[in-house]
Amino acid sequence: MFKTKNIYQLIVSSLSFIIIFISLFTFIIVENTSKQLQEKLKIQREEYIKNQKILLEKDVNKIINFINYYFNKYKNIKNPPIIQKEVLEALKEITKNKDLNEYIFILLLHIK
Repeated sequence: MFKTKNIYQLIVSSLSFIIIFISLFTFIIVENTSKQLQEKLKIQREEYIKNQKILLEKDVNKIINFINYYFNKYKNIKNPPIIQKEVLEALKEITKNKDLNEYIFILLLHIK
């Protein structure tokens, strides 16, 4: 029959093989899951950036429409520097009630 030493070696080598096999299988599963997660994160990041661009564009268009409306309404009544000052004051009031993370950058142009 088998010697005790051979049976022991068979058991040890079988356990070693099983441990290596399970480790390799686990590594493959974890690696695959990690790749899937990275792909999902990339897609979510792209969607978030796209949505933020859309929101920003809407906010900018609202401000531009407000400025154009105000300017067209008072261009024959008030001087352009007075209109600019009133628009700036109105925009300050608009931003008071919004989040602290929102900013409005205004480029003053000389209107002739």
